Amino acid sequence: MKKIIWVFLFIFTVLGPIQAQDINLKPVTGTVAVTNVNIIPSPGKYIENATVLVRDGLITAVGTNVSVPPGARIIKSDSMYLYPGFILGMSHAGITMPKQEERPEVKDPGNPPNDIAGITPGRLVNPYLEVSHKSIEDWRASGFTMAQTAPSGGMLPGKGAMVLLKGKSGGDLILKNESFLYATFDGARRMYPSNILGVMAKYRELYRQAEYAQMFRDSYLSNPTGKERPMYNETLEAFYPVIQKQIPILFKAQEILPAQRAILLKEELDFNLVLTDLKQGWDLTQEIKNSNSRVLFSLELPEWKEKKKDTVKEEESSVEKLQLDERKEEFLKKYYGQMGEFAAAGILFGFSGLDAKPGEVQKALQKMVENGLSEDAALAALTTNPASMFGINRLVGTVENGKMANLVISSKPYFEKDAKIKYVMVEGELFKYEEKEASKADPETIAKATGTWDYKADTPDGPITGTLILQETDGVLSGTISNSLTGQESVLQDILLTEDRLSFNFDVVITGERMEVIAVLTLSEDTFEGSLSSSGQQYTMKGTKSPNGQD
Repeated sequence: MKKIIWVFLFIFTVLGPIQAQDINLKPVTGTVAVTNVNIIPSPGKYIENATVLVRDGLITAVGTNVSVPPGARIIKSDSMYLYPGFILGMSHAGITMPKQEERPEVKDPGNPPNDIAGITPGRLVNPYLEVSHKSIEDWRASGFTMAQTAPSGGMLPGKGAMVLLKGKSGGDLILKNESFLYATFDGARRMYPSNILGVMAKYRELYRQAEYAQMFRDSYLSNPTGKERPMYNETLEAFYPVIQKQIPILFKAQEILPAQRAILLKEELDFNLVLTDLKQGWDLTQEIKNSNSRVLFSLELPEWKEKKKDTVKEEESSVEKLQLDERKEEFLKKYYGQMGEFAAAGILFGFSGLDAKPGEVQKALQKMVENGLSEDAALAALTTNPASMFGINRLVGTVENGKMANLVISSKPYFEKDAKIKYVMVEGELFKYEEKEASKADPETIAKATGTWDYKADTPDGPITGTLILQETDGVLSGTISNSLTGQESVLQDILLTEDRLSFNFDVVITGERMEVIAVLTLSEDTFEGSLSSSGQQYTMKGTKSPNGQD
């Protein structure tokens, strides 16, 4: 079966609270006043019961004695908390890459064309940006007003841009174009460079060639008389601003060894490095500090479920099981505690959202704070740090006069549990978020949904089969789903149920890329029907409850 990258969309109905619709409050005036709000203008600062005045997308006044001009639109924010808009250090937000065609046969796999080998450093994000892309709305609903975004695919996917998470066209989104070069250790298939060592060798080759090409170009421009004109080379010229240290390389390095390899290249070639989407960096603190590198930690962290105290079960557990649980908890503490260690070491860091789900970010940040990261350091990683890293600190990152009006307003201090984002402002454009309660399913409906279901989805490349298992504990549904395409079993998330409709989502990993799965099903007594979607395509899905798996 030909492999395709597809996403199950299981859009089910609701069991409990859901995030409300992203409501764009169209301005009726160029002036907006957010009144009686507790302002955190920058990490470590606090202004109680104050006002922020915004005019034509800029902050014009901040303080406790701000006069609100007649005709201003007033947003009453009694007892709420206002922060600078969050900045996502790396993502693919707003981007839809073209469907990957089958790569043509290469006559010389040892020396393939650059674009076929995934070497496209001159590629820009502009042609791939979509204002209506769901990721823009999702990140904005989580408090992010700006994001670094880049194309995907290959060892040198292209140059990224800093984008605003609102606009009427792709061009409207871009605040700062060509703000970094994105790099990975992903090799090419069945051609050079296909492995890590080959990728590193290719980086060295391209970088050195670019240095010589730039020297030749500069020499020609300064005195062209009697010299051969240098020919344009898109690949090499993409490195020029990196060589001149005008932009950094954002190197995707999730684990210790890739991070060390990226640092090795930085020290050898002398470029500004931002280790990107780092997940396991707890043993690298001193090495990263010594190299003067910066870091974007991944916001996709392993789930940390709180254990319920059960003395009887603990006594019955084997010694091996208890030791395994202890090792798991120690591992999780390293994951969530490393950000506090980096902050204490004085390493500048922000966050990457490459694999993260926007709706889970706040919970992850709160867990980091529980494990040693101060609230001020966490806020800095969301605001002032990325603004400084990418040279936009004169525009954004703090709440002060003259800065762009990028703001986040939450019901409580953001890092407290149960805090909800109520408003997000992007360059003065206000978005309101309301949480709505949906009716809960009754016990009879829950009983109809729980059990083991065997399903089949019809796709153009043949049927995909699997098992859906739903369980209920104290009125809360949980479960897993398997699929024959990848052989994976995935944990269901955000399970929602009303009447005969069910909804949840989960992740699958296909060819190394994590995909979110969503869908729509209608339940009957022992069957269901629905549809699956993948990049705009729809497939039918049918299931039957297994008699042996019914609760």
